[in-house]
Amino acid sequence: MKYTPDALSKMAGTGILYVAHALSAISQIKPGLHPVVLRQLGMDHPDSDSLIRPVRTAFAHGLSAAELTGIGWPKLRLITAVMTPGNARSLTVLAKTLPVEVLAGVLGVPLQDPVSHVLTLRLDAVRWKVLCERLYAHGASRIRTGIEGAEEALFKALDLPDYDTGEAGHD
Repeated sequence: MKYTPDALSKMAGTGILYVAHALSAISQIKPGLHPVVLRQLGMDHPDSDSLIRPVRTAFAHGLSAAELTGIGWPKLRLITAVMTPGNARSLTVLAKTLPVEVLAGVLGVPLQDPVSHVLTLRLDAVRWKVLCERLYAHGASRIRTGIEGAEEALFKALDLPDYDTGEAGHD
């Protein structure tokens, strides 16, 4: 199948697992098309990575596309969070037999992603550069998919209290 933004948009109606699988394939086979598809879908790289990671993890541990479909997206996200080469088959059996709520409890993985709010900023190149410099100055680091530690660095830059300690973020 040839993946295009329109084809991927149509696939979204068939389930998140199909979109995750398609994004994973696009990012590996046609990396230049990946950003185009993300723009078309209104997604960014962190969104894409959160979909791609479980699929890639499952494939890396020998699960087939048919097994992923049989497990379903909610359970796949849960089992791949704790998957290792030694437990992949056992987790697959658990995912096929347990309800998702029970599986989450057994694995100790939250049912929902703990991130409850996402902020999208639309910045020109100059403002993006300034923001990145401030984030790097406050502990963030550049990685292939974006900026790691951006949230904590932003709290420090704004001198907002850390939600874990309650302390202000001054350096």
